[in-house]
Amino acid sequence: MMTETTPLLTRGREAMTRFLWDQWCSVGIGGHFEKAPVGFAIDLEALILASSEWGQEDPRLRDESAAWLVQFGKLVSVQRLKSLRSLYQFGGDRVELGCAQNLDQVARLMVERNHRNWRSLYHESGEEEGGGWVSNFKNRELSQQPDTRAPENFLIKMRTLFGVKAHAEIITWLLTHDAGNPATIYLQVGWPRKTVQNVLNDLLLSGLVVSQNDGRQKNFILDPKSHIFHPDFASEVEWLNQPYLYRAFRHVMDVLEKVESEPGRSEQWQSAKIRGHLTAIKIAFERLGYPDFFASCLDRRGSEMVENFYEETSKFFFFLENKIKGITL
Repeated sequence: MMTETTPLLTRGREAMTRFLWDQWCSVGIGGHFEKAPVGFAIDLEALILASSEWGQEDPRLRDESAAWLVQFGKLVSVQRLKSLRSLYQFGGDRVELGCAQNLDQVARLMVERNHRNWRSLYHESGEEEGGGWVSNFKNRELSQQPDTRAPENFLIKMRTLFGVKAHAEIITWLLTHDAGNPATIYLQVGWPRKTVQNVLNDLLLSGLVVSQNDGRQKNFILDPKSHIFHPDFASEVEWLNQPYLYRAFRHVMDVLEKVESEPGRSEQWQSAKIRGHLTAIKIAFERLGYPDFFASCLDRRGSEMVENFYEETSKFFFFLENKIKGITL
């Protein structure tokens, strides 16, 4: 039985738009918008990049998120923005230019509003398009300061404590996990490998963390004897590797859009398109911490793979719709 892709595409786009809205509302964008609780620590740079890829069709989301950045842009790491964009290939080959131009518009607006460090994004962000939006942008100045008591704003709290640098993500990851080696932490926090290693070395020297040898690997763990953090500090915080979530979503949507663009193609053709993205999807979900998603597709062929892929896609969108409410699936 052939599955209709249009409803899945519509559901995916709506789920992602809602996912982005709830996070921006949580950090404090202006206006009165209905929002659902966010069940994880928000990654600002990943949110900005994901919004440049999927949020630009909603003018309110584009304008209000830009207004928040104008007011609180000092909380954003431009260095990490560039690193994430390179590491996780935000935008993908097909939509790279559009995503880049959207980011370019935001960067130009930020520079105009005296966030000069955003100028370094120009040469990465395509041509000077969208100048009309920048020149006509009106900031209603309704943005609110992030509530750093909220668990979803924990990474912002850490930046106010440690500065806008890698320490915030690395310490938060260590607070929410038992232990990790530099390679694992690097894949989770979105900072360059050398930066991660240097920060871990500094934390080791400070006494905040200790190292444990596990064969050839050296694992790092927060030292409970350091007494630097209260035992309940970060107890309500959940880590979610958001760049890989967005990467998985993009690959899934790419498959659906390719099938949508060529209606009537055989299930064998669809299966080939799915297989072309399946490895990347599986890696993304493994690093996200949900290895069971799409795992059943690997051993299937032809029509069985196609139907299974659509079933897993529906489960993924359900996850996306409900994860924002803090529901454990």
